[in-house]
Amino acid sequence: MFRAGPLPGDGCEIVTVRRLKPCPFCGYTEVVYSKYTRTVDCGSCGAEGPVPSEIDDDAENESIELWNTRHYPTSGVPDE
Repeated sequence: MFRAGPLPGDGCEIVTVRRLKPCPFCGYTEVVYSKYTRTVDCGSCGAEGPVPSEIDDDAENESIELWNTRHYPTSGVPDE
């Protein structure tokens, strides 16, 4: 279940747009990094980025890197 999107001032901060890719689910471009959840969150559809492996000084950078990593499905047909 998705929760309502984060709002600036609720433990969230706007991260430079150039550093964050749009939401992979809805395309919303004004996503935010939440200091509270340590994830990147979409204020439109409520998607949340993966939680970093450790909650430390590098959690923000790791969350942004995880959010920006896109995994594309393969066709399911092996190369011949």
